[in-house]
Amino acid sequence: RTPMNAIVGMNDLLMDTPLNEEQLEFAEIVRDSSRSLLALINDILDFSKIEAGKIDIERIDFSLLTVVEGAAELLAPQAHDKGISLMTHVSSRIPQALIGDPGRLRQMLLNLLGNAIKFTEDGEVTLRVTLEGESRDQVMVHFSVSDTGIGLELDEKEAKRLFEPFTQAERGTARKFGGTGLGLAISKRLAELMGGEIGAQSRSEGGTVFWFRIPFLPSMQPLSDDSDSPLLALLPGVRILTVMERATDQEILGDCFSGCDMIHHGTINGEQGLIAYREAAAQGTPFQMAVISASLSDMDCQIMADLLRREAGRTPLVLIALMDWDDKEERTRLLKSGFSGVLVKPVRRSEWVRCLVEQIHPEASIPVPEAIAASTTREGRLPEPDAYDALESGNLLLLVEDNPVNQKVALLQLKKMGYAAHAVSNGQEAVEAVNHLPYALILMDCQMPVMDGFEATHAIRKSEQSASRHIPIIAMTAHAMKGDRERCLSAGMDDYLSKPVSPEILLQKLQYWIPKSIGAPPPVEISQLRQLFGDDDAMIRELLDHFRPSAKELLDKLTEMIQKEDGERVLEAALELKEACSNMGVSAMAQLARVMEQAATHLEWSEAKRTLERLETAFRNVEKFIETF
Repeated sequence: RTPMNAIVGMNDLLMDTPLNEEQLEFAEIVRDSSRSLLALINDILDFSKIEAGKIDIERIDFSLLTVVEGAAELLAPQAHDKGISLMTHVSSRIPQALIGDPGRLRQMLLNLLGNAIKFTEDGEVTLRVTLEGESRDQVMVHFSVSDTGIGLELDEKEAKRLFEPFTQAERGTARKFGGTGLGLAISKRLAELMGGEIGAQSRSEGGTVFWFRIPFLPSMQPLSDDSDSPLLALLPGVRILTVMERATDQEILGDCFSGCDMIHHGTINGEQGLIAYREAAAQGTPFQMAVISASLSDMDCQIMADLLRREAGRTPLVLIALMDWDDKEERTRLLKSGFSGVLVKPVRRSEWVRCLVEQIHPEASIPVPEAIAASTTREGRLPEPDAYDALESGNLLLLVEDNPVNQKVALLQLKKMGYAAHAVSNGQEAVEAVNHLPYALILMDCQMPVMDGFEATHAIRKSEQSASRHIPIIAMTAHAMKGDRERCLSAGMDDYLSKPVSPEILLQKLQYWIPKSIGAPPPVEISQLRQLFGDDDAMIRELLDHFRPSAKELLDKLTEMIQKEDGERVLEAALELKEACSNMGVSAMAQLARVMEQAATHLEWSEAKRTLERLETAFRNVEKFIETF
């Protein structure tokens, strides 16, 4: 795979340079052929390992929801490119933590979802996960991937033949859609190795359903990241209206919101949505939130939003748009038209929870990442100029790669994506670099001289125990040797990428582990104030003028009390500042005030001083905004 990494990576970079029409056509042929060859290599290596009995099934604790949503997120760009709606739904009845092989489960899901997207030209692909049965020693989980694609006429014999090696449903399929015919065979062997079974069936309404059922062991270990649990307590009783034409969307959202004990009512078009809102308001129980599909056919969703706001009058109503695929111009249009939030399918459950809580309870203490440690540099090795901003924003990456070609490709890819990165050539240099700079994420090669990626990860994790900090580490592995995937996770790595690294998948991984917002948000969210005071800019300006001196007074108080290390008074000022900022839509300062609360509670004075510096910087941005408003 190493030469393939150079071919694919350099060709992607070549395509981003000025090319004439003929040159671009040649480069696209190289790209498509390279990806086809890489898919063939991957399938043959996996199948040969299975045939040789070199595959071991892991038994480790994992989050089923994370695996399912992560697999869909990886393939979302392919679905979006084809204009296909992609949704996932994991039943809330399934235990959050299970014991099994998350890597092999992800591989099966990617195979089935990839096929569904490939053979679907219009409509939707849906992944459903339900609980078939549960006992003290076993949790039987059923997975199904349904599509609205070309469909298959499947009798029992034909359905079995689909899972044989190098087999596709029809003679013309391979020529039209490509592929090796190994994906389903690999999935069948993996399902059997995990004690399950797999099958396929035609849908009466068109398309196909591929399914498999796997027994897992129940886990007694709590999930390491369950930060959304406190937020769920804020949602019961919230009244929410959904306006979705697709029955699948309605079903999935209904189950999701009902699972949060929200009072949910679903409608299939704009007209029914308006009627439902009027009826609820007439009964004295108006909806507090409305989730509207951005692709309604009976009316534009912006018009729908305007009509709902008119019906609501002075009654608070939060509007959220749900898009089938990401379109930055459309997203901007929706936000400017008054939607408080815009989400893009497939939406993680945690995204729903946080979005709903942020909108309906803006005063809630939503967990935020710890402030990054103070920046220090190794003597004689200062960061590159563009790395200073990345350090300040917590987005500086470390690339650990010994192959100079791969290193150059990765650095260029990261630069084009807007990330600054330092590169080192072995694990020992990586450990030293982490001790000197607060990197936000590490891309770690596995096979290197001096110290390999597994040893380096172990050393970094050991040093983190005293620093109370966790840096996400993503392995970059050829994924060809038995146990590589499992070794990465057991060594303490958080995720992995197969070489050659796809720029699209790399960007998805970075956005997942280091979320980046689309465009920098304004220091003051005027839309929040306009929901309260309408378009009365004079009133809003007067409020902002009052806010500025009171916030400055609180910052001065924090400065004085931090110097005195008076935890009680710092906590008091931080709470007051958080409330004032939340009310005025100054979310950046409100979040930093929450961090200050935690520092004051635990008497962490170095953290309090760093947070104070960031608060003062944020306040200067707010002052500039107020002056120009």
